[in-house]
Amino acid sequence: MAAALGKLRKSVVMLRPSMVRDLQSKGVVFDKDDAWAFSMWKGYLKRPDHKKVESKFKAAGSSIFETKYHTSGHASQTDMEQFARCVAPRHLVPVHGDQWDQHIGRFENVHRLCDGEPFEIV
Repeated sequence: MAAALGKLRKSVVMLRPSMVRDLQSKGVVFDKDDAWAFSMWKGYLKRPDHKKVESKFKAAGSSIFETKYHTSGHASQTDMEQFARCVAPRHLVPVHGDQWDQHIGRFENVHRLCDGEPFEIV
């Protein structure tokens, strides 16, 4: 995958099992330069769709990491606002959700991106 992304080589791509087919149809394949960081409940790794993704990364010689914390887009508006205030990020990039545009004014340093738009962290 890293080679197919060209100059975006040092990128983070959010990947869900349903996207693998789409990537492969575009000629993107996993390779040894890729890494998969699994940041969901470990029980999901027993599901066939997640096992399939894991096996593709393993077959390619990619690095695989299981994060300590489960990340999810299932937080209340109040919780997200409180978390953002506590963390005080230099950049807040929404990656999931359909109501960000309604509430974007409640957050500081928001960088709203279009699908596929790169964002460089410096």
